Amino acid sequence: MSLRSFLKDLEGRGDLVRVEEKSSTRFDVAYILRELADGPALLFENVEGFNVEIVGNVVSTRKRIYASLGASQASFYKRMLDAYRGFSYPKIVREAPVMEVTEQPNLLKIPGLTH
Repeated sequence: MSLRSFLKDLEGRGDLVRVEEKSSTRFDVAYILRELADGPALLFENVEGFNVEIVGNVVSTRKRIYASLGASQASFYKRMLDAYRGFSYPKIVREAPVMEVTEQPNLLKIPGLTH
C-alpha cells in the first residue's frame, strides 16, 4: 500500500484531519503532532514558507500500524516474522508517481521541524 492510498483510507475512516491553518515548522507542527499523538493522523496543508504538505502521526497508534500493513492484531506478529524470514529485494518499476518530479533535488525545500 502506498502512502497516498493509505492516507485516502485513513480519511475515509475519519482517522485523518486536514489542518488548513498556516502552521510553522518552528515548534507549531511538532507541538501539535506531540499533543495529538494518540489522536488522528494529521495533514498540514498550509506550511509557512514551504510549498509542500506535512503528514504526521500516520502510524502513532497500533491500530494504524496494523491497518498500514493490512494485518489484524492477531496476525501482526506472524506477518512480521513472515516478512523477516521471506525477505526479498524491492521490485524495480519503470513508471511510478514519484518519477514525475523533474527538478534537481534541493533539501532546503523539505520542511525540517524544530522541536
